[in-house]
Amino acid sequence: MPGPSRSRAGRLALFVAGSLCLAPLVGRDFFPSVDAGSMRLHARAPAGTRLETTEQIFAAIEDEIRQVIPAREIGDIIDNIGLPNGGFNLAFGDSPTIGVGDGDILISSTRRITVPPPNTRTACQTPQ
Repeated sequence: MPGPSRSRAGRLALFVAGSLCLAPLVGRDFFPSVDAGSMRLHARAPAGTRLETTEQIFAAIEDEIRQVIPAREIGDIIDNIGLPNGGFNLAFGDSPTIGVGDGDILISSTRRITVPPPNTRTACQTPQ
């Protein structure tokens, strides 16, 4: 009959072997595919700012974005200002929004980069 140390060593070896079998699956859920034609900006108005004023601040940020990015390359710009309805949405979302003065500006681009610009390093992960 094997002793306690041999039994523990056997269980440890079985655990390690089982973990190594999962190695090909690592990276699929931890590094999801990314839409390179979109970006998200987070903005926060000063504490106590009214929602109407926060909306004006976000509109000014959008105007600045439109001055930097040519109109032909902008698909949509969406503002999500304030907290989501209910605690459930806040618990499972990835937004750092913590108050009515916080918000995300979602920008989608119509331009797709097919060739990297010179002197840049790129990395690509293809879904399997």
